[in-house]
Amino acid sequence: MRWFTSTSSDETAADTPARIPRLERICIRGVYSPATGRVRDPANWYPSFKAAIDGLTDKKRKGQVLTVGVLSDDSDEHVVGPDMRLGDVVTRPHITMLIWVTCQAGSAAGEAADAR
Repeated sequence: MRWFTSTSSDETAADTPARIPRLERICIRGVYSPATGRVRDPANWYPSFKAAIDGLTDKKRKGQVLTVGVLSDDSDEHVVGPDMRLGDVVTRPHITMLIWVTCQAGSAAGEAADAR
């Protein structure tokens, strides 16, 4: 199930929680799709995936929730992954997060479903 794709300014964080239900546990596969076919290490893109995962969580300041996210926290209690993969060569390089809401504790995101 694709929730949304944000490639323009018409998608804002403020309207996202209204369309996406609150989740307790997810599995994530991170896919980096490069512009060339040279040898790559997809794990080097972890900081970009981490930033995207942080965007799914509640934002708090001194114990007070400022915005409501899809997840209450991105700890191992709520998130399995991201399992980093290399995607197909594309014209415009990008990262994709594939999210499963049905995963077992301790399972790898790659075992939740085959995304490729």
